Formats: sequence, C-alpha cells, structure tokens
Amino acid sequence: MILRQKLRGAGGTVESEPADFCLRVTGFRSVTEPATGKLTEASWRWVLEADGFPAEEVDVHLNGSDWHVDAFRDLQAYLRWRADPHRRLEDESRLLDELGQWITRHALKGISRTLAADGPCVVRMKVPPEARFVARLPWEAAVIDGKALPLHHVILVRDLAAASAVPTRRRKRPIGKALRVLALFSLPDGTSALNLRRERLELARLLDTVAKTGGTAIELAVLQYGVTRKRLRKFADHGHGWDVLVLSGHGGEGVFVLENADGSRDPIGGDDLVGVLAPLRGRVKFVLAAACSSADTSADERLEALGLGSAHRSAEPLRHGGAEAPEPPGDAPHVGTLAEVLAERLDCAVLGMRHTVTDDFVTQLNSAVFKLMVEQANPLGRAVALALPRVVVTPATEASPPLAASLPALFGGTAVELRLEPPKGPGLVFDKSALKLAGFPDQPARFVGRGALMSTANRCLAPHSGRSGIFLHGMAGAGKTACALELAYGQENNFQTLVWYRAPEETGEAAPDVAASLADFARAMHQRIEGLRFVELLDKSEELSAFLPMLTQFCKEQRILIVLDNVESLLSTSGRWRDPRWGQVIGALTRHRGLSRLIMTGRRVPRSLDPGVTVSLVDALSLRESVLLAREMPQLRALLDGDLPGLPASRCRSLAVRVLASAQGHPTLVELAEGELSDPAELSARLTEVDRSWEELGIVPQSYLDLSVATRADATAYTTVLAVWTAGVVAALSGPAQRLFRVLCCLEPADRRPAVLDGTGPLPPEKVHGGSDGGDRWWGHWTELAESGLVSVERDADGDPAVLVVHPEVAEAGRQTAEHLREAVDRRLAAYWSGRASQSLAAEEEGGSGRVVHAARSAMPYLLRRGDWSRAALLLERVLFRDSSPRTAAGLLPALRDITRRAEGSDEELAANRVLARVLERVAPEEARAHLERLLETALARGDHIAATGLAGDLSWHSFRLGDLEGALALIDRKRDHTRQAGLGPWSVLGDEAKRLQILQRRDPPETVLTAVENLLARMDALPTHSEVPENVDSWNVREAVLGIGCAAADAMGAWELELTLIDEILASQRARDAPEADTAQTLFNRYGPLQRLNRVEEAREVLLGCRDLFAREQDWEQVALTTGALADVEAGRGHTEAAVSLMTQALRGLYDSGGAPVHGLRVAHHNLAVFLASSATTTSGDGRRTVVHGLAAVLLGALVDSVDPVSATSLIHRLAPVDQSPPATVEELCRAVDGEPGVRLADVLTRVAAPEAVRQTWNAVVAAWSEASVG
Repeated sequence: MILRQKLRGAGGTVESEPADFCLRVTGFRSVTEPATGKLTEASWRWVLEADGFPAEEVDVHLNGSDWHVDAFRDLQAYLRWRADPHRRLEDESRLLDELGQWITRHALKGISRTLAADGPCVVRMKVPPEARFVARLPWEAAVIDGKALPLHHVILVRDLAAASAVPTRRRKRPIGKALRVLALFSLPDGTSALNLRRERLELARLLDTVAKTGGTAIELAVLQYGVTRKRLRKFADHGHGWDVLVLSGHGGEGVFVLENADGSRDPIGGDDLVGVLAPLRGRVKFVLAAACSSADTSADERLEALGLGSAHRSAEPLRHGGAEAPEPPGDAPHVGTLAEVLAERLDCAVLGMRHTVTDDFVTQLNSAVFKLMVEQANPLGRAVALALPRVVVTPATEASPPLAASLPALFGGTAVELRLEPPKGPGLVFDKSALKLAGFPDQPARFVGRGALMSTANRCLAPHSGRSGIFLHGMAGAGKTACALELAYGQENNFQTLVWYRAPEETGEAAPDVAASLADFARAMHQRIEGLRFVELLDKSEELSAFLPMLTQFCKEQRILIVLDNVESLLSTSGRWRDPRWGQVIGALTRHRGLSRLIMTGRRVPRSLDPGVTVSLVDALSLRESVLLAREMPQLRALLDGDLPGLPASRCRSLAVRVLASAQGHPTLVELAEGELSDPAELSARLTEVDRSWEELGIVPQSYLDLSVATRADATAYTTVLAVWTAGVVAALSGPAQRLFRVLCCLEPADRRPAVLDGTGPLPPEKVHGGSDGGDRWWGHWTELAESGLVSVERDADGDPAVLVVHPEVAEAGRQTAEHLREAVDRRLAAYWSGRASQSLAAEEEGGSGRVVHAARSAMPYLLRRGDWSRAALLLERVLFRDSSPRTAAGLLPALRDITRRAEGSDEELAANRVLARVLERVAPEEARAHLERLLETALARGDHIAATGLAGDLSWHSFRLGDLEGALALIDRKRDHTRQAGLGPWSVLGDEAKRLQILQRRDPPETVLTAVENLLARMDALPTHSEVPENVDSWNVREAVLGIGCAAADAMGAWELELTLIDEILASQRARDAPEADTAQTLFNRYGPLQRLNRVEEAREVLLGCRDLFAREQDWEQVALTTGALADVEAGRGHTEAAVSLMTQALRGLYDSGGAPVHGLRVAHHNLAVFLASSATTTSGDGRRTVVHGLAAVLLGALVDSVDPVSATSLIHRLAPVDQSPPATVEELCRAVDGEPGVRLADVLTRVAAPEAVRQTWNAVVAAWSEASVG
C-alpha cells in the first residue's frame, strides 16, 4: 500500500495540477567529459505525484559506458547500425522492444507500469533547467507488456520551464471570431520530394468538414511553393494573429528549411525562426512541427527494396548531421530541439517529431489530433494520448515504422490543458462571389513533386512579380493541366475571381474550329466577370482593336486569374496562332505588369508571346517522384510494398520495377497500371507490349532506372501524336538546326552535352555553320531547338548549357528521319569513347581508371550497334574489373549474353564468353563454373593458350572460393604452364605467382608467406611499370594483390603496425588509379582488425559503420554481413557481449542469404558466434546449446575446407561449452540444430563442399575428440 501525503506550496495551499500525474525530476547530478562536453554519467530521483500526493519515488543512475544509454540517447542512430539492412522493419521492432524493456527496468522502473495501468493519462514532466538531458530522452520508447508507453494511452508533456510551482505566463489572446490556423509546407528546389500536398489537403479537408458539420468558424491559411522568410514574416505580422501554426517540410536538428526567392534552400535555425514568428507569441497556442525528410526516406527505402537505390540516392538534405544542420551538443540526443525553442520562446505547446517521419504517419497523426481537439473538445495532451494508438500500426510497416510510437514529443506545460474550441460560424447563405472555382475541373486527386516548377509559378502569380503570366509547356500527358489546376486551387484566396477555359483537342489531320473556341473563351470570361462582354466584338476587327486596350487596363487594375488549357490546338506547328484574333486577345491579357495573371498550357509555345510571360517546362516525373505517385494509389502502393494479395513479395517487387520502367515517369501510364492491377497477369502482358514498343523505337525501358540517363520516355498512347508533331516542328527549323537535332537524336542521352559535342567535332564530319549564340561551335543552333520545344536545356552554375535533353519518343522520331547520319554518328562516337578509354588506361598509374569505366560504358551502345564485339567485350571486362559489385555485374549480364550470342562462331567468341563467365561468377556461381570449363576445353582445342591461361585462373579462383585448395593449386599450376606457352611477360608470370601464394597462405605459416611477399615485391621493384612484351595483367593489380597477401600474413603474426602500413600502400595505389568507391571501402574495411588490436576501438567502429553503409547501398549483402560480423567483434572487445551475439547472429544469416559467401567466412562466423555466446553475461541453457552446435559446425567446416585439426579445435569448443552439454550424435542432428535458426543452411553448404561419406567421417572424428576432451 502506498501512503500518500498532500503536497503544499510555500503559502500552505494545496498545489493544483490539472494533469493526471506529475513526474518531477529532483536531485539531478551529472558528469561530463571536459574535452567534448558529452555527458558520461547522470543520476536523479523520479517523484511521481497523483492528485497532489506522492505516488512513487525511484532513484535512477545512467552510466554513459553502458551501450544501452548510448542507444537510448539516439534511437535512430542505434537502429541504423544495429538493424539488419536486409530485414529492417523486423529487426528494428525487435531491437526497440529489447531496449524498451531495458528502459522500463533500469530508467523508469515501477513508474512505467503505474502509468500504463492508468491510461489514458497525461503526465506533466517537470524538469529543472539543469536536467534538460532527462527531458530530451525518448521515454516514450519504454515497453510495458510488449507495447510502447504511448500505446497504453500515456502521453508525457515536457515542461522545461517547470519549477516547484507552475510558472506565471503572459495571458494569450483568446480565439476570436474564428479559430485561425496558419499551415506552412516548405519544399525548396534541390531538396528531395516530400508529399506535403497530401498532408496539406488532408488538413484542409478535415478543418473544412469540422467547420461545416459543426457550424463553427475556422480560417485556414496555407503557404506552399515559394515559402520564403519574407512571405512567412508577412503572414506572421497579420494583426489578427494565429491560434495554431503547422510547420511541415525538410529539416534537421534545430533547423527548418524555408525557400529563397529563387527556390533554393534556406535553412533557418530555431532562434532565427522564432525571430520571424515572434509576432505570433501573443496569440499562438499550439505549434505542430514535423521537420523531416519523410517522403525522401520513404521513396529511397522503396527504391532500395526494389534494387534501384544506389543510383537514385538523394542528396540527403539536413539529415543525420547534414552540412547545414548544426552539430548537437555532446549530451543531446536527436530530439526536436526546434520544438524546444518554439515552446519556450513562443510560450506555447509544441508537438514535435524526434526523427525523420513518414508522410503517412504525420498526416494521420495531425488529422487524429485536430479531430479529437477541434471536433471532440479534448485538451491537447489527452488528444495526443488517444491519437497515437490509433495511428501506430503493429506490426510495423513502411508508413508506420517501428519508431512511430516514440517519434512525437509534447513540449510546453500548456499542452496539458490546451483546448481549441472554435466559435460558431456565420449562417448559411448562397454567395456567388465566394464560389471562385465554380466550373473548374476537380483538383487533381494526386500530385507529387514539381516543387521547383510550382515555386517559380507562384512567384510569377504574386501581385508585384512584374510578370503577367506563365506558360506551362511540355509533351502530351506530362501533367501540364494538373500543374495549372494545382496553382489555381492554391491561389484561390489571392485573386478576386478565377476563369477556366480548355481549348478543343486536335483530332487527326483536322484542326479545331478556332473561331468558335475564341467565342467560347469570351463567354467563359463573361460568366465569371459580369459586364465583360466582347463575344459580339470578335467579328468586328476595329471595335475589337478598340476594346482590347481596355481589357489590358482592366487586367492591370483588377486581380483575376485566367487559366487557358490545351493551347496547342490553337497554334500551327510553327507556333503561330491559327486565328490571329487569339493572338490579339492573349496579347491584351498579358501586355501589362499589373495584378491579373494568365496561366496557359500547351505542347507548343506561341511565337509572339509577351516577354512578361514566364515559360516553364513540364517534363516527366523523376523516378523518386514516380514512386511517390504510385504510393498514392492503393494497389500500386501494395505492389511496391510487396503486399499485393495473391502475389509473393518477390513477384510484387519485380512487377513494380517493370511498371516504373515502362511508365517512364509518365503520370498517365502510372495511373493505367493502377487500373490493371486487379489482374496482375494482364498487367504483365501489357507491360511486355509496352516494352516491346519502346525497344522497337530504340528506347530501353530500364534506362529510366539509371540516373546517368537524362531523358524520360513517354506513354505509348502518345507515340504517334508526338512523332507527327516532332516531324512537323523539325520541318520548320533552319537547315543547320534540323541537322543538329537529328545528330542529337542519334547520340546517347548522356552524350548530348557540350563537352562531348566539342570533342567529337562536327557531325557529320563536314563544315557546319555555327549560330549566333554558339559562335564557331558547330552545335550553336541549340537555341533554336530549345525555343521549338524539341530539347530542354539543363544549365550549369554559370548559366551555360550543360546538357541538351531530348525526350525519348521525340528522339526516336528524329532518328527515323536521320538516314545515313545514324551510322556516321555511331562510328564517330565509338571511336571517340574507345580512344578516351585507351588514353585513360595508359594513364591509369597516374589515376585514370575511373575514367576508363566511364569511357567504356559510354562507348558500349555505339559498339554494339556496329557489331564490334571484340572491342565491346574488352571494354566490358575493363568495367567489371574496375567495378565488380553484384549490382554492376547483374546490369552487364543482358548485354553480355547478347554479345556472346551475336559473336558465336567469330574470332571474338572466346573473349566475349570469358567476360560473361566473370559476370556469372558474381550472380550465378554454379553456372559460371560449368561455363568456364566449357570455354577452357574450347580454347585448348583451338590451341589458344592466352585464353586458356585466363580461364584456368578463373577456375582456380572459383575452386578457392569454395574451399577446394588442392583443386585451386592444380589449376593455378596449369595456368602457369599456359602463361609460359603463350609467351607472356614478367608481370603475367608474377601475377601467377601471386595467385599461387594467395592459395598457399591458407595452409603455410605466415612467416613463410611474408618472406615470399617480400621476394615478390623486390622482383616487382626491379621491373619497369610498362612491359615491352605482351601481358595479360596490369602491374598495379599484381602489386595490390601481393600487398594484400602480406597484410594477411602480418595479421597472423600480430604485426599490426606493419599490416596498417601495407594497407595504406594499397589505398595509395587505389587512389592513384581512381579505383571505384566499393574497392576502396573493402580496403578500408581491412583496417578495422589491426586498429582494434592496437586498442584504437572507436576508429575501428567508425570505419566499419561507413563501410557497411556503402556495401548496403551497393546491395553487396555478403560484404554487409562480413562488416556486421566485424562490428560484433568490436562490440565484444568493448565488453558488450549481448550486442555482439545479436550482431553475429545477424551476420551469419546474412552470409547464408548472400548465396556466394566463401565457406571459410561461414566457418569464422559460426566460431565467433559460439565464442560470444559463451562469454555473454546473460547466457541461458539455450545459449549453452547454441554455443556447442555453432562451435562444432565451425570445427566441421574447418576440418573439411581449411585443414583444421578437429581434435584441438573441438577441445577449444569443449572448454567454452557448459559441462552438461554433449555434441549431436550425427551430422544430420547437427544440421537440424543449426539450421533451425532463421536463414542458416549448413546442410546445403556441407553438400557443396564434400561427399556425404567424407562429411560423416570428419564428424565422427569431431565426436571422438569431444569424448576425449570430456575424459581429460
């Protein structure tokens, strides 16, 4: 029983506490590191009060050396390095559950259960200024009975200004004639796509519905697209003030990102933001702040799951310590310090988000909180307590991630009692003037991205922009009308009236009746603007001419927004008005710099457009925006998430990739795919038809998934129309511009840039006159192409053209008329890029191999079209050799199969097939071996020893990876013989010696190996870098390989400083040749071992975290697993054995899942897991059994493939295991025990490495050794 004593203040009166509980922090003490300011130790007493009585008191002590404390301080960082990237949701949920239980046991103790039992309840956390550390910790992550604290309907309100009594606050102005809500949705150009629009619309719909169903007065002002400090300050300065402020957009630790006038990012710190918002202090009561990179994260995670992430990774604006986000203090977790600043400086309640948050989650939470407060009259604290369990989904999903329950945090003591009760609204009347959007099509149901375009357009529509309109031009179906409607709906309250008119469609060869369309437009104007009648003047040229200046003056003085859609039907193919009167009317509407604005859309831009009209291109969506658009549709969303009923997850994701590739960023095709997903088989057939159409046009659908490709494909439904349109526009160009356009169409998209055009010289190779804007440049007529709409221009920082972008369908139409140009362009570009590759290869010792990769990839399409298989195969081999990641290998496979098929029977057949085998080695090892053996037989039959030496080396490496050392040595000896018979030079001979030594290091003493390394390095030093006789290896490759062998030997000898020195030599060589990032990361990974053994643990850990992130981006899951295992080793060295066990279990599963991990690596993983289990402080009987079976699995694999002595190895495991444990009686029993763990497939590995009888005999030796150790 708890004895309760009433608390009294200094005057003897009972303190009134409106919260259900008050949780005080008293006696706070802390220790910080003098150098960093990081808090290393903290202790305090919790005092839980209910109704003025003390209900419970507990003492808390947190030690910074405990890994749980580090994890608690920064949950997101903890999950980043601990969770398995391959099964993130599942693993994060488990980790949070474990950590949440620790918080409950060690930090909240009995208080958490008391609060959970009393939910729903609001808890005021009173924190003295010196204890901010406590308030910033995510206490909501505490887990009671399997659920996080908020899921028990418990909400904590952090009162950072709290003392023994509630502080005196300046009285807020009450809600006036209406509840006034200011919602800011910031999306600068250069940041990744957030789907803020859906959040905005949902908020607007909710408040509108609440107001109309309840008859209340709510005023909502929305700022989106062009949210600058100046514009925000204007709203903040409004004399009526605002009751609620919603901040949503990009942000980071204490930072929110606004926009500059040019649409670029304007990061604003908490103090500066408060300075802008200071006028709100007198009235604002509640701020809802969600500063994040939410949709960016969601889209990136979907792209990663689909295998498309590394090429489309965002610039990561202000995330996790981005460049523009200030570093948090050493004792601060990643909590919304922006929310803290707003709560204190604006003296209001703030609901902030700790970390990145998905759009779905924040939209649903906002809606639930506002509905509970505004419609159901709940105070803020109780509303959040009730809302969170409703929007948090279990089990976790992409939309509601495992962290969701602990993301929101309430700041400001007023949150406990704050109510938002709007007054009654005016009576219902019919007001025609208020129906500004009558006659407009519905607002687009889905609209994503277009942030830069919309910001530009909104600046044009501003009253004093100095512009009279904007023309949205682009190809059919790209979303021009949707952009116009989005602008109109967003600007409704900024104009006196709005007018909508859509011109008729073009049908075949027949032009629309433009005279009738002009009359229809005049009627539409009259319907919206009483007294504006000029229909009758259209046939009276003099009277019309007299009227139009008055129309111009009217538009200058009045605030009218006119939307004219589908203008191309009113224009000829040359951009002239089919009816000159249309030109006169449009001129009158735009020949001013006053208040009215005209929005036009069309595939063609009028030639005689007034300079006051801004012309903006509406092109295809980016891949990331396409994912966001698809996720707006229920069935495509399920497909992307792998949850479509009736389809396995792998099939879902494969189909999703096909949809994205076939749609090519075209919104209409994405919507068509959604409509056909009710029958996935029919959709698949449709995609096959679409893909075949693109390929017939020379467009590879998968190019949309490659960031290096600048163009975007359009829908098949528009192919004919766009081809006809393109042909017509080209015919109207000058001769030089026509020739340039056709050349650009024949070029690969990445080659449509000045650097390449200048490098190749005139195409075709004849004198071509330059344009006035291009000087002597043969491609100077690009400006004419840009004006025609055939190309769009990406500019560099100086405003010069950087890339000339041609839409794929337009380019195909141009190629159809290119005739002989195509062959000439292919010949010139193949020679150009092959020459660049050769130059880079010659200079690679000075740092050129990065350029080799680029040049080889650039030459490939031209070579393939010319049938130059030999050069194509050689260049692809160079690419693979420089960048051998699985992603790159899989990407090369289709092209290589095509090359080998086409090269069959030619002199290039063997070379092409060997490159194919090297790629198969990365993606299908078993197929690779069979393929290599066939190739070796063919080479020997032809007497081709140059091919045979390479193939024997490939087979030797394959055997080595499988643990067959004897087979690998036999093959390397055959390779040496073929090298001799081929007459190759000394570097090739040394290369063979290095490969043999690499195999021998598995069995010879390290001292012997290191001596051999020194001898080989000495022989290399005596050789020139470039040989005078033919070689089949590169000198740098041989040297780096030998240095790597020396590193392994030095490690085995304990010569760790020497090992670091050798690693640094390898890194220097890699950097000199501009090696791929993945190769450099692999070398950096090797530094962790010697660093750890030299007690430089933090350096080792940081190296591993960086390497694992890179390997995950490359989808090199074997390396991810190996790096995770290394992290486990580091954690074990720090004494964190529980973390080591968890990470090593994750690493072992990852190695098996990767499919191609060497047996040696599996053996080490099993062994290390056994060691960590045995040394864990919380070892259970189950852990004891795991210790035995994993340890003996390692012994068995070592005896089979690494020549490990089973007697001594078994003796070691016996010493680790509990005394009551015995080994499995048979191999089958061992496999059942080990393979019972998720992802582990020991039985499959044993089948691969040895015959069943050999496995049984080796196991019997292991069991006998165990019995001997037990007797001893």
